Amino acid sequence: MASKRKQHFVPQLLQREFSAEEKQNRVRIYIKNISEFKMTPIKNNFQVTNLYGSNLVAENKFSEVEEAFAPVLKQILKDPKAFKKNNMEMTQEMADFFGSLVVRNPMKLSKLGEQIYPLVSKDNFDFRPLLASETLAATNREYELFEFKDSLYLPDTIPSGLIPLSPHCLLTYSGWTATIKEWYLNGEISALEKLNALFVEHSANGVIVDTQCNRDNIKKYRLLIKHK
Repeated sequence: MASKRKQHFVPQLLQREFSAEEKQNRVRIYIKNISEFKMTPIKNNFQVTNLYGSNLVAENKFSEVEEAFAPVLKQILKDPKAFKKNNMEMTQEMADFFGSLVVRNPMKLSKLGEQIYPLVSKDNFDFRPLLASETLAATNREYELFEFKDSLYLPDTIPSGLIPLSPHCLLTYSGWTATIKEWYLNGEISALEKLNALFVEHSANGVIVDTQCNRDNIKKYRLLIKHK
């Protein structure tokens, strides 16, 4: 039960895909406020105690959504092109999972305020009504998958419509799809650098990076955003 008090706003199943370790227990994080890299346990990352309430109603709902999405994620990462060919629109599991990412982030929660806290006290908590004004509801479940040879990063604040599923696979929806396709016109490496620069800039406190990332990379990404 104690583990459920640590309520992750970046799901552990996503974080594990960015682990370079065989057991996938730890990831390497760049911590912005101290400009340092650290290997940290996934169970302790990107979480706040009782973020969604101490009664665990919302936490249990998010857990159900993650469990339903987990096998879908495995299918996507096994062969993104084949998955996209067989699923031209998001499955229900995908829509629920990506929708939950929009709601569960602390920054989003602070904006929802009075909307969400009465809901998490109910036994039948459902986050989907809160997404009515979000872009996911307007996409008709259209999405795209982009593959990368080098490593994408995973920020602690995941932009809506721009979701790294692994270091080598990115899912987009809404306006981001056209933007990433445009970036790709200048080459995969250029697109990857712009994405990682955005993830570093967009993160609130930290971003999961690969083992090769160093301070020079972070400096380059920050300059890229600055001169964009």
